Order: sequence, then structure tokens, then C-alpha cells
Amino acid sequence: MKYCALAACILLSTLTPAAAINPNAGTTGFNFLKIGVGTRAAALGGAYAAVSGNIEASAWNPAGLFGLGERTAALAYNSYFVDSQAGFASIAVPKGSRVHALSVHYVSYGDLWHTDAEGRDLGTFSATDLAAYLSVAQQLGPDWLAVGANLKAVYSNIAEFSSDAYLADLGLLVRTPIEGTTLGAAIANLGFVRSGYTEGFKDSLPVHIRLGMAHRLAHMPVPVLLVADFNLPNDNDSYLAFGLEIQLAAGLYIRPGYTTQQTGSQDEESLGLSAGAGLIMNRYAVDYAYSSSPDATELYDRLLHLFSIIDLLPQPPPEVRQLAHRHYRPGGRGRAWHQALGVLLPEADDTRIVTTWIPLVDADEENGTLMIYPRCHKEPLRRHVRPPADQGGSFTVAPEELPPWDPVTIPVQRGGLIAIHCRTPHGSQPNGSDAIRWSMDLRWNDARKPNGRPHLPGLLVRSQEHPELVVHDRQEWLTAWKLARVSSRGARTYRWI
Repeated sequence: MKYCALAACILLSTLTPAAAINPNAGTTGFNFLKIGVGTRAAALGGAYAAVSGNIEASAWNPAGLFGLGERTAALAYNSYFVDSQAGFASIAVPKGSRVHALSVHYVSYGDLWHTDAEGRDLGTFSATDLAAYLSVAQQLGPDWLAVGANLKAVYSNIAEFSSDAYLADLGLLVRTPIEGTTLGAAIANLGFVRSGYTEGFKDSLPVHIRLGMAHRLAHMPVPVLLVADFNLPNDNDSYLAFGLEIQLAAGLYIRPGYTTQQTGSQDEESLGLSAGAGLIMNRYAVDYAYSSSPDATELYDRLLHLFSIIDLLPQPPPEVRQLAHRHYRPGGRGRAWHQALGVLLPEADDTRIVTTWIPLVDADEENGTLMIYPRCHKEPLRRHVRPPADQGGSFTVAPEELPPWDPVTIPVQRGGLIAIHCRTPHGSQPNGSDAIRWSMDLRWNDARKPNGRPHLPGLLVRSQEHPELVVHDRQEWLTAWKLARVSSRGARTYRWI
């Protein structure tokens, strides 16, 4: 009970307006590091400590880069107060179980009036801030833990004065036993100031601790991501941030957010609110966000506008990880509902895997073609159990875990193809014909990522980095499988046992 009371006190302290300004406010330098980076994060109220697989996550929790499966570049622009502008550019490259990124964050304050002590006009001066950082994120030890770090060089300039510092950010992500839930923690801006604005004085650094949670809601009609952060800066009061990302249609997202860092209202405009939208088109993602600020006098300036574009760079070739033929004899039981990820080990949870199903005879309802549940590929992995005796397969999605909408049956002519995401529930009907229904499964994934079945050989079909490893000989492939069948006896093949 006392722990519940303590948690309630912490929550209330973040929601209740402070009676006085925090005594540490304004005591640190390099304050541009506290300006949120990234449009998606800004729309979600800055609740980004537990978001993974996103290039903009490096500015909030460097471990959030882990899970990024493709080479990606991002460019963001922030229309800030008056003539102030901010920008962010980054490029990330995954390699194996590690992701590297190089990023630049800048703020330009435009032309500022320069006056003397008596207010006489002395012209204008400029001020700029710049941070460049190298990021790395990778899985550490168990497959539910990822860590990350940023190494940052920071430069600030006001007229003829300048200061520079060298900093580090540290972060971790934990995938919890609760399906679809991730916890994150990060500490930012640890380091030292090499040179201050004036001789003999160096600013303190704006150290910031973030604790976050991200949860993908299951069994919703559309994919929904809920995020929440607890923030503890060293130069101000602690505060909370919340956000919700809703996928309305293929590639279209809306994102409302709220932060208790600034609460109440000003000129009938609520403070602390943010919102945005995103659109994914082929290899590009375009995002827009705005957030309110209590420090501006005009409505337009109270709404901070942010734009960003993310580009998926040309990708390395994939790998066939499994090749198998399937045949269902007349009267066969069919295949129970399952997800491809559900019959793989947890090491593959962050690997994008696509299965292509190719019937060698015409497949229809009579001889047991495939059925799928659409609109499920971004939802969490569903719990699997042993199937009933009248259904085939090793494991099946638990009945209460199936989506509430109807599945779709897909007739396919021989030689046709169905591409299935690894999180899409699918199965097949019983074979009610008097002939065998033959088909092939080919499972594809990035050769540098875990495939979930380490005891079985993969077939590298293309590679720019290691063309000598590409398999061209059918006999070589068959030999590898025969050896694997012997060496893998007793190996763990499913996550559910």
C-alpha cells in the first residue's frame, strides 16, 4: 500500500502546477539540447523513451535505434519562435544485430538586436547552436534487452562568444513478458564543457533522465500505439508526457500528445497539447506536427510547426531462410491458424520476415487454399497453444487471441504467389478434393538478421558484401539440410515449449 501511495504522490507532483519557479531553472547551458528532435516524437508529446526501430529515437533514447531493419535517412525542420529555426538530419545503417547512426542537430536564432546599457541601437548579431553525434545500438545478452549510446560534440555561438562541450547519452530498452509492451530508460548529456563563453566560467550541463513505456494495443480494429514518459531534468520540475499513434489506413497515421511540462491555458488556448499526422508512401515517410508553447504572444508563434521526411535508402538483398514443399492429401486436416513469428524463436522478433506461398496446383476452397486475417501485420505477436486434434500444425493462435473480424479466403492459380508478413495470422482449409494439393513455402529475411531457426541452414540468393557465399549448387543446398537434420536433433525449435 505504501508503494501505491508513493506512486500517487509522484504522479500528483507532476500534474499540479508548481507554486514557484524551480530554483534550478536557468542554471544550465546548451539549452537547445532540450528542444525535442523529430516530428513524430513532437506529435506524441515527447513520449519517446520506449519507442524502438526509429531513426529519430537516437535523440531520446539511443537504444531505440535497435530494431531498425533498413538503411534509413531522415531530415526534419522546426519553425520555432519568431525567426528561430531548428533542424535535424540523420542517417542510420543496421549491420547484423547492431545499428550505427550519424546525426546533426542545429538551431539558428536569426538576427538579434544589439543595444548598449542605455538602449542605443548597435546593429544586430547572430546566435547558433550545433550538435553532431555518433550513435550505436545493439542487442545485449538476452533477446529482450537492447542498449545504446550517443557520443556528442556540441558547439554554441553568441556573437563573438562561443562554447563547446563533449557529451554522452546512454539508454536501454526492455521487451517485457507482456506482449506488445516495451520499457525504456535513458540519461542524456553526461560529459564536460571544454571551453566556456568567458574565461574562468563554464556552464552546467542539462542532464535529463527519461523513463518510458510503449504498448501496442491488441485486438483493436486498427493498430494503436500508446506511449508514456516520466521526465526528470536537473534544471526544472519533473513532468509526464503521453502520446497515442493510430493507424487510420494503410500508411496514414494520426498522433495526439500531451505533456504536463506546460499546463493550463493562455488566451483560451490549451497548453501542453500536441498533434500530428504521418503518411508512408513506398520508401518515404512524411510527417507533420505542432505543439503549443506558453512563451509566445501570437497564436501562430504559440504553435511550433515541425516537418520531417524519412527515406528508406537502397537496401541489401534478402536471403531465403527456409525452403520447403507442402502437400495435403485428400481429406487432410488443413493448417491451424498461426503466425510465422509464432513458430520461430524470440531472436527473430525484430527481423522483418516475409513468407511467399506458391501453389503448384490450382488452390481453392475445395482443396484447402490459404486464409488470412488482414490488417494484423503491425499488431503484437499472439499467444500460441497446441492445436486441436482435427487441425494440423505444431502450434495455433489461441482462440481468444484471434482478431474479432472475419478472415479472407484467397484462391490462387498454380504458379501464383501470396506474400505473408510474419505477424499476419494465416491457415488453410481441409483438402476436400480427391487430389493432392502441392505448394512451396519460401521464407525471406535480411541475411544479417536472426531467422528464428538457427539450427536450419539459410540459402543466400544475392549479396553485394559476400558474393562468394551465394549458393548456386542444388546439391550443396541438399547436403546442408541433411547435415542440419542430424546436428539439430534435440534443439529447441519453438518459443512456446
